[in-house]
Amino acid sequence: MSLELNPYLMLLVFIVFILLIFILNAWLYQPILTFMHQRNRLLNENMQNIKDERLEIERMAIEIEEVLSAARHEAKQIKEEAISQSRTLYNEKFKKAKMELDERYSNMLKELKKEQEVIRSDLDGACEDMRAMVEKKFVSLGEIK
Repeated sequence: MSLELNPYLMLLVFIVFILLIFILNAWLYQPILTFMHQRNRLLNENMQNIKDERLEIERMAIEIEEVLSAARHEAKQIKEEAISQSRTLYNEKFKKAKMELDERYSNMLKELKKEQEVIRSDLDGACEDMRAMVEKKFVSLGEIK
């Protein structure tokens, strides 16, 4: 075996090498690179979608909090209004009941005064009768002496 350089063999190896690079490039490297670019693009799109959705979720959370806050505020107002109406109704009923009781009290006092006057006049009449009887007794006793 000889160790000399064969230019035809070298050219053939070079051509096979170049063909192998072209074939590998067409069948392996380009599809892999295309797949990697598509994957990166999809990953970037997904990351952007995730960011957009996160922003949407944050916006919805803020909106939910605003709605809940408004609902709490409205419930508080309704509660305060109901309490106010209840107090007003209570005060009106209390005043009405107090007026009725005051009226009944004053009527009772008037009746008691009338009865007192009647009793007084009856007692005055009875006192006069008793005085007359006592005087009669004393007169009759005085005659006996």
